[in-house]
Amino acid sequence: MTLDEARDHIGDSVVYTPTGRLAENGVITGVSRTVVFVKYDGDPNSKGTRPEDLALRRKPSPMELWKQAGGGTGDYDQQRYRDLMHEHGHLLRPGDDGYEQGSRTLACGWQPGQEVPGS
Repeated sequence: MTLDEARDHIGDSVVYTPTGRLAENGVITGVSRTVVFVKYDGDPNSKGTRPEDLALRRKPSPMELWKQAGGGTGDYDQQRYRDLMHEHGHLLRPGDDGYEQGSRTLACGWQPGQEVPGS
């Protein structure tokens, strides 16, 4: 990863893979002229990290998360699916950054809370 790429991905998940050490997951919190600041899982503070030691972490698709929650089996857990969707940034909840600015319109054009035309 480059510093410019990191600037474009502030808030996104990354994997830190330094030579000879175990990989760590984190989130980009900022970028300076020389380092990328990453808040690693379990660490309360961001740490300066060399950009070349970072790679974007692929976000699982909603279908992958549905399967992970038991989708298509008798063990499907709807709340677990919602939690996974939230954890991976597919859903926002009240209080999340960006929730108030998020679209309330569904893909079909209907807005929850509005009367359905013709009903």
